[in-house]
Amino acid sequence: MANSSPIRVMRTFTELDVGLSVRKPVQVVSHVHGSHRPRAVGIGELDHPGAHWGPVRYVPSQDDHTPAHDHQFCEVTFIRKGCAVHRGVQHELPVTRSMVIVVPQGVAQRYTELESLAYTNLQYLSEWLVDDLKMWWSEQGLVPLFLAGALFGRQLIQDSPVFTLTDFESQQVDRELADLAQELQRGHPSLIYLRGTLLKLFTYLARSYVRNRPSHHH
Repeated sequence: MANSSPIRVMRTFTELDVGLSVRKPVQVVSHVHGSHRPRAVGIGELDHPGAHWGPVRYVPSQDDHTPAHDHQFCEVTFIRKGCAVHRGVQHELPVTRSMVIVVPQGVAQRYTELESLAYTNLQYLSEWLVDDLKMWWSEQGLVPLFLAGALFGRQLIQDSPVFTLTDFESQQVDRELADLAQELQRGHPSLIYLRGTLLKLFTYLARSYVRNRPSHHH
């Protein structure tokens, strides 16, 4: 569904807000919206749903929407359960389990009509990944989805692509998310390990994106 009115950004999230830095250029964290008290559950605690969720933050929902916002970093969102309407720059689409939303740096978004929504955010600094343009272009979909801002100083896709993973793709993605989240729990996570795992994850997502031609509009 096309979005007829522009999004008025209420907040811009910075690297400092979410804890990204040169020492920690990627992170995995989940949010669960609903009628519960605010709390955080770490990996390994009894009621944690699995390492592929990363640390989980339970958010008491006073409203059925989130404020419009953008980021000074890149973000990939994996819908875990529940549903909502995702509003991007040029679209307004229902999202539910197994759907992926790729949000480039500086691109506005918001959620409305939240119903028991739970999602995992993968947040990263794209400039950390860029060093071999020829190799990146060899994997169709990888550059426009995840690396364009760092390579060219602008996005090749002006909205937030939304697409659905198959069960097998979801298993592949969750395995890499779990590896990232567990490595990030170390006192000094290995940047080599994080980089390799993140690029493997992005390759899976790029192939899914190319396969089912996402629901976004240019």
